[in-house]
Amino acid sequence: MKRLPSELQTLIISHLSAHDIVQLQQTCKYFNNHVEGNVAVWKACLRHLCQLEGLFWPTFNGLSTAPELKSACTGMWRFKSLYRNLEEAMLYAGKSRHLPVKAYGDLAEEGDAIAYGVPAEGDSDSSDYEADEEIYGYVEGAHRKNPHPGLSSAYLIPGGRLLLTVDKTWLVLWDLGPPGETDKPAILSKHQLDSDGWFTILNVSMANDDNTLQIVIHEYLRRRLPPYVDPSRVMLGSDSRHMVSALHRFELRLSADGEYALQCLGRLCVVDEDEFEADHMVATQCAHQVALKTDSGRIILWDTLETDGTVVFWEAPESYVLFIQLGYLMTVTEEGVQAIDLSIIPRDTIDNGLVDLRTSSAEPPSTSQSIKHPVDLGTIEGVTVPPSIRARGPVRYDMEVKEPSGHEIDVRFSLDFCPDVPSSSNLTFLGKRDEGEAQMETWSSHWFESVSGYWGCVWEALPDVSSIHMTIYARPVVVMGSKSGDPQDGQELQDSHNGEYTQEEESGRDEEASRDDEDSDQGSDDTENYDSEAPIPIMAPENQSTVIEDVHICPFSGRVVFLWDRRLVDDVMLEIVDYL
Repeated sequence: MKRLPSELQTLIISHLSAHDIVQLQQTCKYFNNHVEGNVAVWKACLRHLCQLEGLFWPTFNGLSTAPELKSACTGMWRFKSLYRNLEEAMLYAGKSRHLPVKAYGDLAEEGDAIAYGVPAEGDSDSSDYEADEEIYGYVEGAHRKNPHPGLSSAYLIPGGRLLLTVDKTWLVLWDLGPPGETDKPAILSKHQLDSDGWFTILNVSMANDDNTLQIVIHEYLRRRLPPYVDPSRVMLGSDSRHMVSALHRFELRLSADGEYALQCLGRLCVVDEDEFEADHMVATQCAHQVALKTDSGRIILWDTLETDGTVVFWEAPESYVLFIQLGYLMTVTEEGVQAIDLSIIPRDTIDNGLVDLRTSSAEPPSTSQSIKHPVDLGTIEGVTVPPSIRARGPVRYDMEVKEPSGHEIDVRFSLDFCPDVPSSSNLTFLGKRDEGEAQMETWSSHWFESVSGYWGCVWEALPDVSSIHMTIYARPVVVMGSKSGDPQDGQELQDSHNGEYTQEEESGRDEEASRDDEDSDQGSDDTENYDSEAPIPIMAPENQSTVIEDVHICPFSGRVVFLWDRRLVDDVMLEIVDYL
């Protein structure tokens, strides 16, 4: 290869993964020198990583040198190395910061900030405000002043640099800076919300355009109709069980001139007999279609392509979660995954900006393909899918299962759906979560995907919530799988092959094992006891009354965003922590 022209060498190397490029650098001095400062190689590698892992490409705008690009490409491995090498010392490794003092919107919106002792915009001492200053002296510990009160939800966009927040009035896009930089976050774009409900970000997905994100926000209105709905055409009645919510869909686009713009794509008011809360809802979207699963067992399919939009809903009590991929709506049930072709589902034009779930629902659409779980499961307690589904490729999901003995375990599956030949789709059982950890009672867990099949969670253990723990799991070994139309009935839940593998499986395991030797830039990463390692603490709340409201982690940038529920002061505070 050395005899090839330099330009051709660069072209070939640009098709390699970050792991393979680092391995190539270690073969000889020539290739190390050729690759190390090669901007074209590392930029192509980063672009490939974004496509593979679903990272938002504009996150990396401004990176121009080879060291910067290489650092972005290898961030995940440096984060894994930090996790393994520091262990409990990682609790003190992060650099913490907060959003700046709220300085946008009407002055009336600053009331909460003033109540917490935060200087109003224009006050002489506003620039001297310290977020770490303590103001409440409860027995269990002090509370810091909150520089940015009123937030109800946040989302760290994959890539780790951009953050979405929402409060009762504004949807805001923040620039947190490149990994490792801890400057004050800056506002890139904001959109005023013309309502007065409680907002929660349900789903953020990348469009086919690399520079566009689509956002679905839930607004809890209780029994109040939004201003865009004609109340004379809606019969709410006096029954307190009639609840009102609204769904807002936005597009975030990076324009050619480098400016971010937030645009509303549509709004849908939802009336139901039951509570329609974001905590009990699953949302997914792709292109112009949004699907939601409510706690009452209904699926809503909302299309925002036309001006007024179209909608349909049906009863699906057997479904736990859903996601859209490759033009199909996938619903996960106890039996397996049901795939529904979205193009065959009829919809009605939205009238008065509202859908009333108290009316008769449509007949459930016919299932195009059914892929059965390859193992027998006990009672399903819950199912978790990644917060962002890639446009194509395997989708992993976790199931909390109660066995006949009453013991609860977590198991993981992977679906590789083939729309061209759905009957060749694979649903694979990847095994159990670490049994020792699965038996630990947790307050909340937040899952994240990482590179090449690694995954992890952030959680609080009960009864001691004095620290927040993180676990990163090694790439699971394939245990067994089934294809659509060819389920394997009657097999008990297990987590081993009993030592028997096919030649293809053994070859695949060897290839996976070779990649486990990677560490940071040098490619040395010991994973011998990786699965059995105890979770390590990464952050401590300010006191025992503070718990996680939400947390978002980007392992590629080593950045974590915590939303703390400060229950005694009825407040939510956002904290940004950088570990790289």
